[in-house]
Amino acid sequence: MKKKFLKHIVISMAVLLVVLGGFCTAFAYIGGYIENTETITFTNLSPATSNTSRDCEVDIYPRGGDSDRWKKTMSIVEEDGVRRTVTYIGEVYEITLTNYTGYTLTDWSLELPISEHIFINDAWCGTIELEQNTDEGVKAQELNMKHVDMENLELDFRVDGADLLFPLYNGDRIIYYPGEEQKETTLYPSDTLSQEYESRTMGIIIYYKGDPSESTYVFDEATIHYELIRDLYSMPIFYIFWLVLILWLVIFMAIVITDIRVWKLEEKEKRDEMIIEQSMSTFMGFIDAKDSNTNGHSVRVAEYAEKIADKMGFTRAECRKIYYIALMHDCGKIGIPENVLMKPGKLTDEEYAAIKKHTTLGGEILKNFNSIEEIQEGALYHHERYDGKGYPMGLRGEEIPIIARIICVADAFDAMNSVRCYRGKLSKDDILYELEANKGKQFDPKIVDCLLALIKEGKVDFS
Repeated sequence: MKKKFLKHIVISMAVLLVVLGGFCTAFAYIGGYIENTETITFTNLSPATSNTSRDCEVDIYPRGGDSDRWKKTMSIVEEDGVRRTVTYIGEVYEITLTNYTGYTLTDWSLELPISEHIFINDAWCGTIELEQNTDEGVKAQELNMKHVDMENLELDFRVDGADLLFPLYNGDRIIYYPGEEQKETTLYPSDTLSQEYESRTMGIIIYYKGDPSESTYVFDEATIHYELIRDLYSMPIFYIFWLVLILWLVIFMAIVITDIRVWKLEEKEKRDEMIIEQSMSTFMGFIDAKDSNTNGHSVRVAEYAEKIADKMGFTRAECRKIYYIALMHDCGKIGIPENVLMKPGKLTDEEYAAIKKHTTLGGEILKNFNSIEEIQEGALYHHERYDGKGYPMGLRGEEIPIIARIICVADAFDAMNSVRCYRGKLSKDDILYELEANKGKQFDPKIVDCLLALIKEGKVDFS
């Protein structure tokens, strides 16, 4: 039941995934994500066009605090090959990205082309990719400026005091990637009516040549790559999706409720089955108690018969049915006198005739037992022989019901493997010899082969 329940859950989840996949595909086809790229030109550190004409805006400007601008003197080999002492201005720049749309802006990156020689010293809160055009070719590497792995640096750099500096020249680029941990990646929809706009602010530190009292480095342009997520609520497919999802939920709950009811029925069947088995075992216990030498015989025969049936390819339900039929195979012995059952010596003809009656007595006892099909055949025919010399009907070969043929082999095996009042337990070799020798005589050869395979596999032993 658990496997069936899990199977229904898996199928339901698979259907849900297919539905979700279909709607996602449809949504993507309709255009739920709008990929876009904008190049923004700056004049005096401000965009040259109106804010409202764009999906978003990038502002780059010096932060302007008392400690956000300083000068640094460095010994530099300049382009003419001469080393000179040069004064650089160090400055903190803030970069602000603003979303002017009613959509979610996400998966963005910002490119800043360099027009004049600078050094970049730091960036936060995301990562930056630097592209340097060198004599050796283009060098590009993405860095977390807070944790630079010096051993794996591929870029040109210099260390000046405590500063790690990366030189950039005209034609080089800075590419900024937002930090996920700092929640820079996504800008949620802005309230365009109240003009309350969603924005993110980043920072970089650069060094550039100039007079500290006059100069400010100007970024000429910025290119922003981004995606806009279209508002689902405005799309009919959104409501269709919820309708289908509710329908799936109703069906899913119906499946769960049905499975629970089936589980309860199966549990009831198991309890009923247990009652039947215990009743049968108790009844056969009375019979086995008449002869202490056969105590437990009926249960062992039932177990052997079930294993043989499983080996022969019967279904689980059929194997359990065979178990119950085999459990009752000797029920007719209830009508046989104890002095005959427990006689240690050879039986007289009259006593042997009395013993043989247990098959017909068993068939008579079970003729009205309708809850398990073929249970009468097990008791009535388990002493028929494959060569036709058995009793009570003298049936031959395939005329004998398959269940009775299985019980015949299981019954004989347990009899040889047990101590009886008239003889001791046979050895393993003698038992194997008798099984082989009586193929096609007392036993169905195919059934004997199945039992021998079980013995070889260790599933049936001689304990």
